[in-house]
Amino acid sequence: MLITAKVNYGIRAVLELAALGKPANSDALASAQGLPPGFLSAILGDLRRAGILVSQRGAEGGFSLARLPSDITVGEVARALDFTMTDVGGRLHLKEAAPQGASRYLDDVWVAMQWSLREVLDGVTLEHVVSGQFPAWMNRILVAQEPVLPSAGA
Repeated sequence: MLITAKVNYGIRAVLELAALGKPANSDALASAQGLPPGFLSAILGDLRRAGILVSQRGAEGGFSLARLPSDITVGEVARALDFTMTDVGGRLHLKEAAPQGASRYLDDVWVAMQWSLREVLDGVTLEHVVSGQFPAWMNRILVAQEPVLPSAGA
């Protein structure tokens, strides 16, 4: 999995907007996050076209979130910026390249991994990230209060 600069910068910019709670121009967002202004400006345009941001001209203008931070997931922002979770399951294998023998069930691992990634990205909102108040399932992963995945020896 590769998280491009475009996806990383776009998510950082919308998180900054979520924290601000008011419109900001691309230069202010770039400065606040230490991002290249020209590149960020293009990214913000993509997010506006995707319906995640709205823009307003004028002295009090700039970009703002189109919806509440609690209604926008990290996954939604990532996909708006061309992040894809490649289907690594058997559906893309050429017949002669499909896992077989001892590796015949490997595709099941890739499918589960893809599902887990989607669950995290679509289960975490901008509000969660800005506040640091994550859903209970994510807190269990982050602080290891309880096992989430089986241990390597189990």
